[in-house]
Amino acid sequence: PATESTTAFNNFFKFLHIKDEVVRQLFDKLIIEISGHPLSWFSITRAMQHIDAKVLWVHDDDDKITPLNDTFKIKEQNYPGLKFVVTHGLGHRRIYRDKKVVNSVIDFL
Repeated sequence: PATESTTAFNNFFKFLHIKDEVVRQLFDKLIIEISGHPLSWFSITRAMQHIDAKVLWVHDDDDKITPLNDTFKIKEQNYPGLKFVVTHGLGHRRIYRDKKVVNSVIDFL
């Protein structure tokens, strides 16, 4: 999942080669009209402060879709129930099939 929705949609607009600022402004306005919140509100960084549970966060440093640097603000907060596991070279999709990651999830559960 996206850590920061703003990053995810910035990447989506780049992927579709949509460079027109008017289109982006209309998109952002529509998000506010539908939800009552700006795109930046849909953020795990914001939501984490309301989560009172143990969380295992597995993230790859080579994730091109959900960049690791989007997690830095969360890591800085040092939430007591949050455990980060950073993998290397698995990217966004292979991380789910990696045996070490699967075992980490099983051990966590």
